[in-house]
Amino acid sequence: MSEEGTAFSHLMPGIAAFVFVLLLAGHRLWLLRKTRGWRPISATVTDVRRRVNGEEATVLVDVEFLFEGTTVRVRNVTTDHDRITDCPKGSQIRLLVNPQKPRHCIREDYIRSLER
Repeated sequence: MSEEGTAFSHLMPGIAAFVFVLLLAGHRLWLLRKTRGWRPISATVTDVRRRVNGEEATVLVDVEFLFEGTTVRVRNVTTDHDRITDCPKGSQIRLLVNPQKPRHCIREDYIRSLER
């Protein structure tokens, strides 16, 4: 391999890290913009399950909430918990809800953490 190829290959991890950071920042800004104007609401957990993907585990919850006089049910809301007991049936979680499409929602604490 030439010296130029070797020098470039040493730059690849740095370039890859830079691109990764740009993608994360872009996703963060996109989510913040997308959820602007969404309404905070308290939802009741109606079911909870743990999904394992390789070595990663995610706790998913089904929720129910009242929005403008209508009961809305949403499945598979992700949580940042890794144990089912952290988010039991009947517990409350805070969501941001799209007023035009109330089934589109996201955890309020996740969006608030992006604002920092």
